[in-house]
Amino acid sequence: MECRDRYFMIAINLSFTGDDPQFEATDEMGVYPITKTYGAQHGYSVNIFPARGIFELRASYFSSHTYNKKDEVFGFNFNLIVSHGGQWKAHPLNKTCTPALSWAPKEITCEVNYMEVSLKREVTCPSEMQQADRNGFRLNYPLTTEDLHMVLHTYGAKLKPMSLSDAFRQGYVFHVTYERLVLRTAYGQVDSVATESLVSDGLKEFYIFNLYVEQILLDEDQIDARLGLFRTLVTPLLPRPLLCVNETLFEERTFLVYLGDIPEDVALVAVSLNGREFSLQEIMIDFTVTAVAHTNNTHGYTLKVPFDHPVVIQQFSKHDNAMKYTVTIQFTLHVLPEKEPIYHQTAIVALMDASPPEVDAFCSDSGIRFTLEHRPFDHLWQITIGSDLLSSELATRHGYIVTNDSQRLQLDVPLFTTGYKYNVRKGDPANIIRLNKDHRRRVVLQNVTLKGFSGTFEVLLRDPEASEVHRSITKTCPFSLSQYISCSTNGTMTVMVDLSPNIQNGVIPARTHLLDRNCRPKDSDRTTVLFSFPLNSCGTTVKVGKEAVTYQNEIFLPSESHKGGNSLEGSHDLQSVTIQCTYPLDGLHRFFWTYMFDSDTTGVGRIVYAKQPSHGMQSPNVRLRLKVCKELPKGSLGVVPVIEMY
Repeated sequence: MECRDRYFMIAINLSFTGDDPQFEATDEMGVYPITKTYGAQHGYSVNIFPARGIFELRASYFSSHTYNKKDEVFGFNFNLIVSHGGQWKAHPLNKTCTPALSWAPKEITCEVNYMEVSLKREVTCPSEMQQADRNGFRLNYPLTTEDLHMVLHTYGAKLKPMSLSDAFRQGYVFHVTYERLVLRTAYGQVDSVATESLVSDGLKEFYIFNLYVEQILLDEDQIDARLGLFRTLVTPLLPRPLLCVNETLFEERTFLVYLGDIPEDVALVAVSLNGREFSLQEIMIDFTVTAVAHTNNTHGYTLKVPFDHPVVIQQFSKHDNAMKYTVTIQFTLHVLPEKEPIYHQTAIVALMDASPPEVDAFCSDSGIRFTLEHRPFDHLWQITIGSDLLSSELATRHGYIVTNDSQRLQLDVPLFTTGYKYNVRKGDPANIIRLNKDHRRRVVLQNVTLKGFSGTFEVLLRDPEASEVHRSITKTCPFSLSQYISCSTNGTMTVMVDLSPNIQNGVIPARTHLLDRNCRPKDSDRTTVLFSFPLNSCGTTVKVGKEAVTYQNEIFLPSESHKGGNSLEGSHDLQSVTIQCTYPLDGLHRFFWTYMFDSDTTGVGRIVYAKQPSHGMQSPNVRLRLKVCKELPKGSLGVVPVIEMY
């Protein structure tokens, strides 16, 4: 509450008053609600300024219900009526003011809703009257409104005098104070015309200036007249572009958008992301929205949207060789208090490096392990073993072990599974890769020694659309196994057996042999033997089941006490190790009918330690009977096996 030069002012924050505040003027006679019409007649101006958040009352010092002491001290009493929790409550407000400026002989005030004129009592006659007439017109008794009449001058014409009661009915109000005559009238009389309408699209702004101008005039009678003008100046509609800044945080993989230069009376209510609309409450849950206040009576909002949110469009750009993230944002704002909607739309594109993921490879005792740390866009590439897509079916078929979670993909490739390449010594390849008629890969393991070997496995990252190889991850690991068995796709069994438990029994590894005693180790040392032989040799027996074929042989372990013998007959202490290779029937393309053994997959090997008798060494289920043929197809083995099943 402030006392100004010619009026008293109360300003209250709208956050306290609510949507429908009211003022009442009070005096010893009663309470008077200040409506629009009543305020203009009785010297009150009530205004709401949403942009400033202010509810304001201005009262003339000569307003109707103001206490006036000799035109020097003025007392104001008002009630502010507001609603709190559905209950109306009156807050009394009062103030006493003493104007700092003395009153001029003539005071004219032009408020936003009325005009007010006050005169000293001595200055009541027009200047064209003669001095004698003026002196004769002076009153020697207190003046009342009943002694006064009013004459209006309109466009140069002088109308008939009217009593103040008639003038009041036409909207003119008179007061007689201690030293002054006061006349007040609302705007909009018959000689007044008012039109300030507008149509607008987009966000526009206009500035309102509550202007009070005071002039000191000197009329032809050399009498000062103070003219006070209240004017609300409104600028034309001006475009108000909002500021939208892309401040994307690439390291955090997050869109950061700032929408600023927003006027005070405009508020954000909703955001649409790629056509999906979120209310302000919803977007505060899934995203981050922060209000930013500025000292120039504007504010702004920052919006954070993660690249990997499902609402964001993700595409691989071949032109940029990058991952492209796109989000179209539409901000919905309301102009208060009418809640008229306005919209601001922007589209933001972020390009991120989309190089193939890094794959780490590690050696282990039993194979090679590949690991891949997941990135959100790794689905742009496929992992293949050769030309075959890595899948759970492929892993099951070839014996790979795959574990996959939200953080990491891990591929364990056991030794001797499909896809390995082997080297037994520097520059000497242990594998031969060739294609059969169905263009399937076959691996032949050769030249294995007890000195160990290296295994190489390759994983490929491909473009799923063009099948183009983007990256090859190859890992070679040294292996030195005391025992293993390999059943190759070309029908070769390679087995390394550790005989350490039998050495104490006098077993000499170099003197071991297979069912065919002419099949001796390819290599041996003090504890280990290495055999490598075709499955259709060395006395190998064949057992045919419903779904698989098993090739079996035995490694016989003669002890030191039998080193002079030339026959197995009578050797009751001879020990043996059973070795087997099993192949699925549906993967065998040729079953000993031609020289070349051919299988889609490697076989499953098995080593069984057992003590065997020296008599009757044969397969309990299958007996091979060979018949010599005079005419055989070119390239045939020369014998045709006849398989008798018991």
